[in-house]
Amino acid sequence: MVNQLERLLKPDQLEPEEITLSMEKNVEMEICLGYTPVKMFHPGRLARLIFPEMVDNPIPPNIRTANIVVKALDRNQYPKLTELTTNMLNRLNDLNLLNTIISKYVSVNIRKFKENELRLNPPIQVGDLVHKEGFLYALILPGYDRLILLHIRGIWFRAIAYFDSHTEYVDFLDTFFSNYITS
Repeated sequence: MVNQLERLLKPDQLEPEEITLSMEKNVEMEICLGYTPVKMFHPGRLARLIFPEMVDNPIPPNIRTANIVVKALDRNQYPKLTELTTNMLNRLNDLNLLNTIISKYVSVNIRKFKENELRLNPPIQVGDLVHKEGFLYALILPGYDRLILLHIRGIWFRAIAYFDSHTEYVDFLDTFFSNYITS
């Protein structure tokens, strides 16, 4: 997987070692995404209220760009994250979006919800970066496809999944939420 990623991506598209997530956080993500929860919760839009943005790692105010990178992980240690990453990169490559989305200084429009608001007004648009739950965000792509981003810190995000199906996107978020709150 690592060699395959290195052939597909330029060095500046890979997550730099100086900002990379801890091994514990990678394991946590694998657990939250790699297992079918014993009890599945379906919080829908309430997830962002139950599991709000991380207070100790906020997105800086008034940013207009984000650095979106990929982490090459060991397939044996992180099978689900590797599968999601591979599928995401292949799909972005097929759509000729790989080098414009997985890049530094990608133009984004940070959308913030008001206090207990569950819907954005105006509705989402292509280029919007929207908080979903905890440290997960969705970047809205053409066709209203979604790129799931894990906020590392500052303007740095790790791309972890791509969805062109709303049902699969919701299932992904429900699985993450269910495993995260029960782990």
